[in-house]
Amino acid sequence: LDIALPDGDDAFHFFGAGAPALTPDGRTLVYVANRGGTQYVFRRRLDQTDSEIVSGTEGAMRVHVYPAGDWLAFTVSSEGLKKVPLSGGPPAAVYQPKTGVLGLDFTSAGDLVVGDHSYGLFRVPAAGGEPVSLLPDSTDGTPRYPVVLPGARGLLFTVGSEPVSNRIAVLPAGAP
Repeated sequence: LDIALPDGDDAFHFFGAGAPALTPDGRTLVYVANRGGTQYVFRRRLDQTDSEIVSGTEGAMRVHVYPAGDWLAFTVSSEGLKKVPLSGGPPAAVYQPKTGVLGLDFTSAGDLVVGDHSYGLFRVPAAGGEPVSLLPDSTDGTPRYPVVLPGARGLLFTVGSEPVSNRIAVLPAGAP
C-alpha cells in the first residue's frame, strides 16, 4: 500500500512520533502530517484514495487508536494527551503530563497506561479522573513506552534515559 500525501503536505517526523496506526478493523489508517505549517491527524479509509484531516487535532504530534476503533488519542506538546472521535469533533483532555508523554497503551478495560517523561508510568481511567502512579521514576531510569501484555499478564516497558543504556522490563500483573 502506497499513500501519497497531497502536494504541500509533509509527514511529521519527530523522535518517536509520526508512526501511522490502523483501526482494529483494518479499514482506516491514521497518521500525523503537516499541512500549511500545522500538524494534524489525518484519516484515510483504505477503500478510498484521499486522506482527510480529523477535525479537532491541530498541533498533534503522535496518534494512537483506541481498542474499539472509535476514538483517537493524540498528544499536543503544550496541551498533553487528548482524545477525539475518529470521525472528528471537539477534542477532550485526557491527561496533562508533568513534562511530556513518552508512549501509551490501552488496557482491556479501556484505561490508558501513559509514560510521563521523568515521572514514570500512570494508569489513566477510561472514564476520566485522577491518574494512578504504576511505577515512579527512579535512580535506575525513567520507565516509559508501556505495552500492556496480552491477557493483562503485565506491563512491558523501557527503562532508562539514554538509548545506549535503556533496557526492557516487565511489571507483572497485580504489582503496584
